[in-house]
Amino acid sequence: MTDQTEPPITLGDKLRSQKPDQNIHVSQILLIAVILLVSAIMSILMWWAFNTLYPALAVLIISDIDILIIFISFIRKKNSAKRGGLNHFLTQADQQGFMANLKLSDKTVIFDGSNIYHFGVENGLGSKALKWLINELRSDGFRLICFFDANIYFTLSENGEFSKGERFSIAILQRLFGLVENEIYVVPAGNQADLYIIESLSHLPVSFVVTNDRFRDYQEHYDFLGKDTQWRKGLTIKQGQLIMYQYKFSDPVMIS
Repeated sequence: MTDQTEPPITLGDKLRSQKPDQNIHVSQILLIAVILLVSAIMSILMWWAFNTLYPALAVLIISDIDILIIFISFIRKKNSAKRGGLNHFLTQADQQGFMANLKLSDKTVIFDGSNIYHFGVENGLGSKALKWLINELRSDGFRLICFFDANIYFTLSENGEFSKGERFSIAILQRLFGLVENEIYVVPAGNQADLYIIESLSHLPVSFVVTNDRFRDYQEHYDFLGKDTQWRKGLTIKQGQLIMYQYKFSDPVMIS
């Protein structure tokens, strides 16, 4: 019998079709082991100190409850995956809700927004560098995704890019960089945009990222980062032009 399964069309299809992990995560196993060890030691100490089994039994019951909570959490995640839920962090943290609908066949440019903005600031361009790149690559027919670290609003404010009294919102990013709502992805506080960028690259077959970061800290877990340089386009400025390595703009991007 031939396989009638349709190939994934969107990023959501691809993430949904991935086989869920059927095993307890290593961290959960370690946590259970630590709870069992600590509870065993405390039970022995309680029995020795009070010469009765009641305190020891109380400790064992509490540890069993903790282990039960861990298993319930694991089972809930597993059942959610079986129901076709998208538990991947790329879709869970997507406030604009567009990532799951990205077509795998679309040629896509992923911008390391915070990195490019800092490049612009260092070269006296401010927000213009990223805005120019967005305009150029969109006009060349690319689908755009622009990732920002959660502190981007503070960074922009510190550099005087918008009024101090203006409330933080993606409207600021839309105005400054010429982005539309479903091109903006601000990662949750406490996370680095790097991981979201690399994970997107690993799932979108026709894509590259514009950044001056080489993501060396992630090469151990994402081997494609060390195999070639086609996934990354770095930036520089030469003779008054904004240059993107391994890419030729239809018209020179002049900065003077």
